[in-house]
Amino acid sequence: DEPYLQGEHSGISDSEVANRMTNAVNALRNYDSAHGLDTDVWVIFAYRKVQGATFRGLFDVIGFDKYHDWNDVQDRSDWLISVLAPGQKMLMVPQAFVELKDNVPWDSVSEVKQWLYNYYDYACNHDKVVALIPFVWENVSYDFAGDTTYLRGAKYISQDHPDFLEALLDIGIPALG
Repeated sequence: DEPYLQGEHSGISDSEVANRMTNAVNALRNYDSAHGLDTDVWVIFAYRKVQGATFRGLFDVIGFDKYHDWNDVQDRSDWLISVLAPGQKMLMVPQAFVELKDNVPWDSVSEVKQWLYNYYDYACNHDKVVALIPFVWENVSYDFAGDTTYLRGAKYISQDHPDFLEALLDIGIPALG
């Protein structure tokens, strides 16, 4: 999940992340080959890192996460599909949480719900998309660059907005506990 971004947060250069990921995937492929297995390797890149990912060709299924702007998601998805190698597929990571910055919502529940349907429609119309894996978060609070951010997770949103859970179910996501 977001290997370049994880490296960035850990002080590891993009080239070293690419080297480590290449070694890890090659080791998995060698193991599979030695044991008669054929494991698909999936990766999710951070939105701002997916275009610069030098090792995209290693993976069978590639996705990225980007929230708050369906137009950006659609544009980047169109681009990713256009650069996939033969046999590669795409996964999509819909936003299934509401983010609040200093107690001010960035998104409304109805916006997030509409985005879920947008992802679903996109996936249904692009045969390269093989999975929708919503990012649901639990309720979490963190401080990022001086802003207090609070994420209201899908499980908790659906307590106040049953139609949100209905949207998740409509696109084929199992009920949240």
